[in-house]
Formats: sequence, structure tokens, C-alpha cells
Amino acid sequence: MPQVKSYLDTTLRIIHINRYSGMSPESTDAMRQYLKESETSAPIRREFITRHLSMEHQSNEEMLRVLAHEFHHYLQGLFYPFLYYLSWLELDNLMYLGNQLKDSTVESFPISSIHMNDDFFRNYYFLHQLVEFYIEKSHLKIRIPETETYGSNVFTLNDLLEDATTIFEYRIYEENPTAEGFEKWINNPANNCYKKTYRFLKTLLGRENTFNLLPLIVQAAFSCTDPLSGFSGAVSYINIRGLDYKRKSMDELFNEVMSFLESKMGRIILDPKKHHFLMTIPVSTVHYEDMELVTARADGEGGALHFPLNKQFKKVVARIKNEPGYQTRILQANKATFQELLKEYYPFAIHYHYKDFDGRNGSIVMGEDYRDSITPLGLTYPFYVKELIKIKETQLALFSRIHSSIDNNCHHRDCSYYSLGLCKLWNSIPLDFNDCGFPQFFAYLFYRKINLANKTLIKISKEEADANYEEYGRRTSKSRSFEYKLLNPGYLLTIDAQDIKDERTKTMFPDFIAYLKDRYRETSQSLFSSISLDFYGYNHDARPIFSIPAVVEFIKASKMLVPELLYYINFDSEINHKFILLPMFVEHQSKEVNGQFQIFAGTQALQNFALTEVQIWRKFLIENNIPQTDLIFKTLNKILI
Repeated sequence: MPQVKSYLDTTLRIIHINRYSGMSPESTDAMRQYLKESETSAPIRREFITRHLSMEHQSNEEMLRVLAHEFHHYLQGLFYPFLYYLSWLELDNLMYLGNQLKDSTVESFPISSIHMNDDFFRNYYFLHQLVEFYIEKSHLKIRIPETETYGSNVFTLNDLLEDATTIFEYRIYEENPTAEGFEKWINNPANNCYKKTYRFLKTLLGRENTFNLLPLIVQAAFSCTDPLSGFSGAVSYINIRGLDYKRKSMDELFNEVMSFLESKMGRIILDPKKHHFLMTIPVSTVHYEDMELVTARADGEGGALHFPLNKQFKKVVARIKNEPGYQTRILQANKATFQELLKEYYPFAIHYHYKDFDGRNGSIVMGEDYRDSITPLGLTYPFYVKELIKIKETQLALFSRIHSSIDNNCHHRDCSYYSLGLCKLWNSIPLDFNDCGFPQFFAYLFYRKINLANKTLIKISKEEADANYEEYGRRTSKSRSFEYKLLNPGYLLTIDAQDIKDERTKTMFPDFIAYLKDRYRETSQSLFSSISLDFYGYNHDARPIFSIPAVVEFIKASKMLVPELLYYINFDSEINHKFILLPMFVEHQSKEVNGQFQIFAGTQALQNFALTEVQIWRKFLIENNIPQTDLIFKTLNKILI
């Protein structure tokens, strides 16, 4: 059984990685126990998984290769303009279908009768339509194959994307990539890779031309509204005219091919309101600067859903306008370019699903550009993306049944909804399936309730749908009730003795941070130095707060879960946080002098503490892009001086 199975969701462009953790049985059992005990805090489970397994991902060669492969597909959605449009169109089509079902007045639909009509089907399966390539008088020609046999000269558009990615992989792994070396690399069984398009084109263009120019040809193809016509046109042009890739830059070569294609096809400004179905779009070239109507719609204009990839696509378009040669950056593949692009366009979401843990313990890791950002619709990206995945996956499962070949995220096989397959990629899996919010979410999304006995969808009223959404929110809410006050600026979190003693609330501080981000659209940066802690439950305790074992355990547990805890604390508040927090992290002695407690900490202990905090500070600064370096030093000074 393969250790890693990955794919890129062609609609949202989210990377999904299904894998085994690679941990020993003992470690796996220990993690299972930990995750079970932290059942009340889903944000902490995700944080635990992310922090403890992310390092293993970075050092595991198989994982690095998986990331490189899927990341190139992600980049294709940013640098191939028509591929970007295809992804956005898939989401828009699914939303349209969902609204059709929602608005229908038909009382009952058998689930098995619900499917896409021909126009939507052609849109969704566009990349997988079989075509036959053949050569006629030095030109590459295309026709519909007589049978649906996937032979050596029968291809899909997806084959083109995959072979371009194979060459990208080889180039970033090899110090001195050559056509000869690539031939040996793809023939090595250990390098399980796509090579069908390369082998076919090699018979026409030769090994050197195919190796050096295939990625350019594929990018040119997906800069056309009919990528197959673009591909055949580019191949025929190169075969007859040739391209001097040894003397010209990739940008010059790309512009030469695109000029030829534009002379044959013309140029189009894509309009989402007019170009809703692929079969009705004129065959034309597409330029980055002609995508403004699409990007406006993808930001939520006219009531549409916001398309998260749009944030980075607009970033690429802006860069190309200022630096035209940047359009071929994806073609200049080597290790340095890979790292540069990974840093600049880290995928906005990667969903890790660990096969040796329950499905509820997966982790959606957000890219730095998105982690603390707000969508044009006013929602935080982490919340919006997670809910958007639910909408898209539920609609796709209902209208296409494509999920039949995908592993089920959920482990609750005894659940009555499991066998329907409509919730296979549901991402809010509870400990007990009776607490799952999927049925209520489905009812709200389509204004239809699932009848399990008859496997039908029954029409419900708007009032019933709204009530279902309220119940869904109650079941899936990751926030709890907090006792806190709004300050100007900041927040005062009050903590009772019962909060500390109750095992279920040991994660109160990190949960409170997650709550503030959802409730007030805060970010790690905006929450910097803004939270005050009031242990009001110990007001009548004569002991100093830092000498109460339960409080010490609570704070240390909080800092284990949120190492950067001190940077969230407001040291300018009326509460003496230095008095409370410092002794909990350093060796100290305390004694009462004239009715006041004094703290004495060892010099070496303070130095060790400061050194540790500097490492945490650097990580916090980089991950959250916080420019207020002086504030961080100010915080350290307050607790160390």
C-alpha cells in the first residue's frame, strides 16, 4: 500500500495529501490517546498535528517530492490563465447547480436521479476528454478517437499538465539537467512519473526539443480558450519553424509562440457573464491583462462566492504587468526557483489526512498569505476556506459521484449517512457521529432534507433551512463561552478556579485566541500585546498567584500549546503580568517583605529563558509577518528587567 496518495482539487486548487504518519506504533498510540483527551478543542488538535508532523514532512524525501509535484500543479493554476478560468468556472457551475436544486419547487427527488446536464458535464470533465493525436504533413492533428481505449496516441488535457510537471520535478532535483539525463530518469521504475506526452512528441520534435520546450508548449496551450488547438498549433509551429532555445530566453520564445497563435486565433477578453459554457467560447488566445472581469467576479462581485486562489492570481498578474518576463518564471525550473516560488506562492490550503488516525484529526494548513487575512466578503480565510470546502465537496458529491474513487475522510462506518457517499470529504468530523452537523448543513445548502429510508431529497421551507443552519452552527462551533471584557484596546479574559480545575478547559487560552480571530476578525499580528488575564477566582487566596500549583500548571500548559503566549499578553494592563508570569518559567524564590511578595530569579535561569524566548520570537515574527520588532523587544524587556 503506498504511503502517500495526493491530488490537487481542480476546482478550489487545494492540495490533498492522504498519508500514514510514519510514526512508530507506540508513538501512534500515544498520539491517539492525546487527541482523544483533547476532544473538546479541535483547534488544538489541529495545531498539535501541524506542529509535530510538519517537521517530518520537511525531512521526508517522499513528502518533499509529493509537495513539489502538487505545488507545480498549483503554480499552473496561477501562470496558465485559462486553467485558472477553468477552476473558477467549476466552482461557479457547482454553485449554479446547487441554486437550481435549492430553488426547485419539486417536492421530492430520488438522490440517484440528480446529475449534471450535458453543458455542465462538458465543463467539468473538460480536462479528461479523450482525443487522438496524429501527424499529417509535419503538423500535429487532433481527432476524436474511434474507441474510448486509452492508447499510446490517445490523450487528455490532463496528460499535458502532468508531463510538464514531470519535467519540472526532474529539473529541480538534478544539479545539471539534460535531455539525456531526463530520458534515464523517466525510465527508472523508482521515478513513478507521467511521460506519455513527452514520448509521443519526441517522435516528432526530437528528444532535445521536447525536453526543453514541452513545458513552454503546455503553458502556451493553456493561454488559449481551446488548449488542444493551442497545443497542436504550437507543436506544428515549432516542428516547421523551429525555436532557438539556445540563444533566446524563455520569455522571447514564449512570446514568439503566442504571437503565432494570436495571429491564427485572435484575442479575447473573458467575461464570466457571457462565457459560462466552454463550448460557446470562441477559440482565442487569453492574456493575463484581459482577465479583469474574471478576477472581479472571483472576488465576490455581483453576489458570487469569493475564489481564494484569486488573491495570488492577482499578485501574479500585477507582477507580470510590471515585469513582462515574469510570465515564464514557472518555466525556469531549478532548486532556487522552486524555493523562491514556494515562498512567494505557498498554497493557500493543504489538507493533510492521516490514515492511521481517525478522520477527525486531519489538518488544513493555511499559507502565510492567507493565515491571518480577511476575504473580500469580510470573513477570515481559515474559516471561509473550511466552509467553502464543505460547500464544494457536498455539491460535487451530489452532482457527479466523482468521489467514488477517493478515500473517505470519515471513519464512522456505522453512521446512516456513510454509505450515501455525500459526506466523504466532510472536514468537521465529531467524536460521536450523532453530533455531526452534515445533515443540517446539507438541509440548509439545498433547502432539502435527506430521507434515508427512501434515499430521496425532500423540499423544506426557508424557515426550516434556517433552523437547520442554527443547529449546524451549534454542533460544529469550535468556540466556547468565555468570560471576557472588551478593553480599549484589547481584551480581558477572566479565569475562574473551576476553569483551571476542569480538564476540558485546559486549552482555554489558545481557544480564546481562535475565538477572537473568528468573532472579531483579529489576526496574530493585531492581537499582539492585547490580552490581559485576570485570575479572579483566586482573589481571596493569600498565596501569590504564581505559587498556586493549579495556576502554574494552567499557564505552563497554555505555553506548551502556544509557545508565543507572552507576545499576546498585554503588559501595559492594570494587572501585573510580570508578577504573575515570569516566576512560572524561570527558577525563582519568593518571600514576603513588609506584606509584599518579592521574586528572586537566578541569573543563569533568566539568561536561559531569554535565549529560548528569542527563538520563539523569531519564529513568531516570520510566521505572522509582524513588523513591530520594537514591541517584541519591549515585551521581553518588561518581563526580564
